Amino acid sequence: MAASLYDEEEIQKSLPVGHNIIKASLFNLIVLSHDPERTSHCEELINIIVEKFPCRVIFVKTDPNAQADFLRTSYHLLTVGAGEHKVFCDLISIEGSAQQSGKIPFLVLPHIVPDLPVFILVGHDPTQDLQVVQEIEKYATRLIFDPETIDNFGHFATRLLDASKRTHCEFFDMNWSRMRGWREIIAQVFSPPDAFHQLDTSKMIQINYALAPKKQKLLQEMQAVYLQAWLASRLNWKLIGVEKQDREWRIFYSHNHGGTTISLIPRDTDVLQPGAIFSFEAMTYDDFHFLITHETERKFVKVHASNKERCEMPYTVYLSNFQSGASLVNDIFYQPQSSHYVAALSQLSNDAWARA
Repeated sequence: MAASLYDEEEIQKSLPVGHNIIKASLFNLIVLSHDPERTSHCEELINIIVEKFPCRVIFVKTDPNAQADFLRTSYHLLTVGAGEHKVFCDLISIEGSAQQSGKIPFLVLPHIVPDLPVFILVGHDPTQDLQVVQEIEKYATRLIFDPETIDNFGHFATRLLDASKRTHCEFFDMNWSRMRGWREIIAQVFSPPDAFHQLDTSKMIQINYALAPKKQKLLQEMQAVYLQAWLASRLNWKLIGVEKQDREWRIFYSHNHGGTTISLIPRDTDVLQPGAIFSFEAMTYDDFHFLITHETERKFVKVHASNKERCEMPYTVYLSNFQSGASLVNDIFYQPQSSHYVAALSQLSNDAWARA
């Protein structure tokens, strides 16, 4: 059930005489959005989070295109559930123009409930919002971010690595979490030593990701880029070069067995959400061929493996869905910061990505 927005006075009047509003707050959630179009996405994330973890929400919305110079604060209640199971949460909304950004931290901090963890959710690249983020992250347990666009993969990764070194706050990238299911599937399929060796000797890897034609401006290849960077970091491959043509990427690596070309190719599909991985295909120097792909179900993938002598029976594997919903929310708050993520960022911080 989606969370609903009410004024506290309105709710109090609807309760029987003698009953008070009972609020729940497991933690403080500070949400930052500086794009009106991105604000609706943040609101959806807030609803998903509050349904699972009732919390105190401080929602900061800045409009860089606003002509008027303004700064205002409003107070509401979020309600989740119904009847005896209804839960109320505080929602403090802070809205302002870009000129007032410097004052926002001074409005946010007094609303934080002491002795409760502080999580920050940013709907954009947090490394380019230093004026607000750096002031608030001093008090935060974790900084969660979900950018739909970035300027450059190489620059983005470098800034994140630098930021993670100067703060005690954990960084959590929602796009990294969304492709967790695929990391688990690949680790499972190539867990036997012989299969891992075959993956290490790949000469070609192709990763298809779901593309939404109506959202061409969005960075829908983010999960695919992370997946190949994670794979290269696990296999200790050395990056040689990166090429891009339209939405397709070619990434070139060298290793002890020769070289590998990884292709990231978009695919139109209604089965998956935009940016989700659709398939993973690898061809080795020994002509082993592996294909892990969605077919008609988003919850399952089918695994194909063959070589010159034989073709193994395909089998189906359940793919945990971290694209949205409860699984993603659990990952956001329960999973520790991954050393694999840091290693993948180190791969992306290469100058080759910065030049691409």
